[in-house]
Amino acid sequence: MTLKALGDLWGALTLTKQVHAVWSRTLAPEHPALLGVRMNLAGLLKDHGDLGGARRIFEEVLAVRSRILPAEHPDLMIARMNLAVALRECGDLQAAREMEEEVCEVWSRWLPTEHPYLMMA
Repeated sequence: MTLKALGDLWGALTLTKQVHAVWSRTLAPEHPALLGVRMNLAGLLKDHGDLGGARRIFEEVLAVRSRILPAEHPDLMIARMNLAVALRECGDLQAAREMEEEVCEVWSRWLPTEHPYLMMA
């Protein structure tokens, strides 16, 4: 993600796709590192304007994390919020709002009111 921070979105996308390809062959589908790189890939696709591709990956990661993590696990909540952002950018405002509200309700029980996640939600 350093390439993205430096403004090289194409380089970041290319490298992330390469890492994803290797890890998809070598790690279990539920492996946290693979799920993390998939989230990064979806974010980069979103940044490049491929909202449908980003949404599909965010949905897939959320499905896996929903299956393997406790209902209020932080990684699951982040996956839900990332999908909510993608839904909003795809124009599915009602679904995005519902998902954001569910995540904020969980976060408000776990995080202090001044936490950045709650401030941006």
